Amino acid sequence: MFNITKKSIQWGQETLTLETGKIARQADGSVIALQPQTGVRVWRYPLGDLALDSSPVVDGNLVYITNSQENVDVPDQGRVVCLDASQVVNGVPKVVWDVAGIKACLSSPLIHNGRLYVADDGAMLHCLDAKTGARI
Repeated sequence: MFNITKKSIQWGQETLTLETGKIARQADGSVIALQPQTGVRVWRYPLGDLALDSSPVVDGNLVYITNSQENVDVPDQGRVVCLDASQVVNGVPKVVWDVAGIKACLSSPLIHNGRLYVADDGAMLHCLDAKTGARI
């Protein structure tokens, strides 16, 4: 379904934004963006070693993704990451903010009025500032 006001196409649970391409999660623990016309990978960001179960959330050029598995770079399990898909260097999007230690893979995050809501795997609801990642 094409939404002319938001300039987006809804494909199942994933959202295609005309600025960034199709955002998808992969079985290797990374989130990727593909060009919609060619399928060529625009960028890739690894979060962990295992598959990502939650769907990414896109708000303009910002992509929010959660993980509950082991992280590739810190000993904590789980994380919530905000990526700027409009700023890509060497195939990697800019990390706007990163909060490690929130194990969330059973549900996708929700963004509303500048706040990102994340239900973790223990049924606790976290509220983060969507621009900074600060806990509210």
